[in-house]
Amino acid sequence: MWHNADLVKPTTRGFIYLIVNTLNKKLYIGKKKTISETRVAVAGSTRKKKVVKPSNWKVYYGSCKELTADIDKIGKDKFDRYILGAYDELHTVNYGEAELQFLLNVLDEGGEFKYYNKNIKITSMRPPVNREYVDRVNEIIKGF
Repeated sequence: MWHNADLVKPTTRGFIYLIVNTLNKKLYIGKKKTISETRVAVAGSTRKKKVVKPSNWKVYYGSCKELTADIDKIGKDKFDRYILGAYDELHTVNYGEAELQFLLNVLDEGGEFKYYNKNIKITSMRPPVNREYVDRVNEIIKGF
């Protein structure tokens, strides 16, 4: 179950999240779309039809190989999942994930925390109006 799942509304297209290994306090910062958009061929047309459906976000635990290996090894019940911010615009989700990863220095092995993150993927984006995810993540990790 996601902490702060109530942040996801019917108009939400994606969110930024934190996963915490409760045994060793290792962290992962990521993003997840709440919808899946695909294009399918339409008979008799050269245009493809856009199909939108809900994603698997409610049961999602990340795509990082090291993280999913630990989940398989010690169990999902040893991980806490937090939604840090949910947004109607995907550019905000993309920007927020990268911003948090840089702010928290997730790639620095000598840092105060250890992260599962092994890269930071940056896509074309513009900054969000609301950066509530920064306050939420700081509140969550200040006790570690």
